[in-house]
Amino acid sequence: MSHTSSNTASNNSTINSQLHSHSHLHSHSPSPSPSPSPSPSPLPIPSQASNTTHTTTATTTTTAKSARQDPRVLIQVSYECLKKILELDAQSTSSDLNLIESLNTSIALRYKDLQPYFEDLTDNSIKIKESDLNLKKKIENLNLLEKRIMILKNLSIQLDEWSIELEVKTRRRYSSK
Repeated sequence: MSHTSSNTASNNSTINSQLHSHSHLHSHSPSPSPSPSPSPSPLPIPSQASNTTHTTTATTTTTAKSARQDPRVLIQVSYECLKKILELDAQSTSSDLNLIESLNTSIALRYKDLQPYFEDLTDNSIKIKESDLNLKKKIENLNLLEKRIMILKNLSIQLDEWSIELEVKTRRRYSSK
C-alpha cells in the first residue's frame, strides 16, 4: 500500500506540473476569446513508475498493473484533473469578467468626461429653439408688413390716378372759363 501512495503522489505531481504548464499558457493569452474556454488536451492516464525497491520485473509489472486498475487511484487522478480544469475555467472566466469590468469603468469615465459637452449641447439646443421661435414670429410679422405695404402701394397708385384725374378735371374747368 505504501508503494501505491508514493506512486500516486509522484503521478499527482506529474499531472499537476502538466496542468500547471497548461494553465500558464492559458492565463497569458493575449486577448480573451469570445468562445468558451477550450478544454485542456486529454492527459494520458499515468502508469505507475517502477519501484526501485523491487528487484524483479514481474513484481514491478504486477504493481504497475494493479495501480493502473485500482479504481481509487483512477478516481483520485480523475478528481485532480477535473479540479484543475474547473480551476482553470474559473480563472479564465474571472479574467474575462475583470476585463469587461475594466472596459465598463473606462467607458463610464469617458462618458463622465463628455458630460460637460453634453450639457453645453443641451443649453445650445434650448437657445437655438428659442431663437427659432423668435425668428418664426418675426417672419410672420414681416409677412404681415409686406402685405400691408402692398396694400399701401396699391392705395398710393389709386391716389395718384385720382389726383391726375382731378388735376385734369380742374384744368378743364379753369380753361373753359
